[in-house]
Amino acid sequence: MRVSSILYLWLAGAVMVGVQLSGCGGGLSGADILADLQRQGLLLPNEGEPLMADRAPPPREADLLAGDEITIDDLLQTAERFNPRIAEARAAIGVAAGATWQAGLYPNPSLEVEAEEIPLSGGGLTQSKTTIGVLQPIIVSGRRSAAVAVGSAEQRARGWDLQQIQRSVLGDVRHQLAEVLYLREGIQLNGSLLEVAGQTLRIAETRFEARAAPESEVIRARVEADSLEFAIGRLKRDLTAAGERLNMLVGGQEVPIDRLTIELASTGPQLDFAPLEQLLRERHPSLLAASERIKAAEHRVEEAKAGRHPDIAARLAYGFDGESDEHILEAGLSIPLTVFDRNQGNILKARFKLIVSKERARAELNRLRAELAAAYQRYMAAREQIPAFEQRIVGAAETSLAQTREGYNAGKLLFLDLLVAQRTHAQARVARLNLLRELNISWAKLHAILGESLRQSNGDEIQ
Repeated sequence: MRVSSILYLWLAGAVMVGVQLSGCGGGLSGADILADLQRQGLLLPNEGEPLMADRAPPPREADLLAGDEITIDDLLQTAERFNPRIAEARAAIGVAAGATWQAGLYPNPSLEVEAEEIPLSGGGLTQSKTTIGVLQPIIVSGRRSAAVAVGSAEQRARGWDLQQIQRSVLGDVRHQLAEVLYLREGIQLNGSLLEVAGQTLRIAETRFEARAAPESEVIRARVEADSLEFAIGRLKRDLTAAGERLNMLVGGQEVPIDRLTIELASTGPQLDFAPLEQLLRERHPSLLAASERIKAAEHRVEEAKAGRHPDIAARLAYGFDGESDEHILEAGLSIPLTVFDRNQGNILKARFKLIVSKERARAELNRLRAELAAAYQRYMAAREQIPAFEQRIVGAAETSLAQTREGYNAGKLLFLDLLVAQRTHAQARVARLNLLRELNISWAKLHAILGESLRQSNGDEIQ
């Protein structure tokens, strides 16, 4: 067999061995990672490419806002599908999966072709020593397995991040929906108060025309009516802005406010703080993500310690010595000497990053507990005040207004008495509406913190 044929056969075999070695990975295989991403709906079927929102087949949720009646579940499902923050968090899982896959790949071999001792006087390459070989880095520590463990923990943390962002976005949808409903009901309330003010204005005008009252009473009544008209205009502008914010939360989809079949809830379930705090500690995605990041930081310490033992390199080459007319085989091993750099700085950095991860987890728990306590107190206060307010204050204000108007018509009471009763009635109804807003927004905040576990543990919703 000719020397060149032997050379090519040996080269092909060496390359095949190198390719097989470079494909060996620790931990999950690439096929496992891709299959897992497909199960999560992050890759296009049979293509292995990232699934983007604009390439996805039209889902059923896209038509949820086209019906005659829109419910809160319609809004939540639409936000789940189209909100860009949620889409970004899903894609971040794929980023972490790619990093995990890459961490498990073995270093590639290098192909080397060398010609040495080429005579300048004549003969050229035919008289030189020519070799072709493969240089393969060899990992002698646990660096690769530690890097895969880091990537796997980060990928799990990204999964919890997704759940946290879903909670946050859906809580924001509930919050903004409560604002929209509050403003819509505020417009209706001020419209009914304007009718009451109009009745007072007509009474004042009638008495003024009969010379039974001064013009100042008409002016005061008109000021009250005009103030309510201005308030209605402001509420309509605020409603338009709130509607736009709601549209953005559901991914830019148009939410027809007039087709919302939802009203502000006026009652809610009794809640106990201790079980809610237990739910927070055990099942909150941010805390679970923080726990995974602590594990990732611990594996980074292991990875840094493994870096004290750098990779060695093995070299195997085949060639021909033209001067002696002999076939030659070369083998070598390159071993770095860790005289100065034993990865001390990276080990120290990894240890401090572990401390940072633990402290961040503690800070996150404290922040969430404070937010939960504040939302719980707001919710319980509004829940307790609404029934008493409706029974004692709103009803009394309505009775007072009716009696004062009757006394004013009979000439027994002053116009100022009627104006005060009217303002008291308006203030009572507006205060009740503000309490309803507080109840609904605090419930939305509880949902943003606890997610569906709030309803699952309690078994009820506000109504």
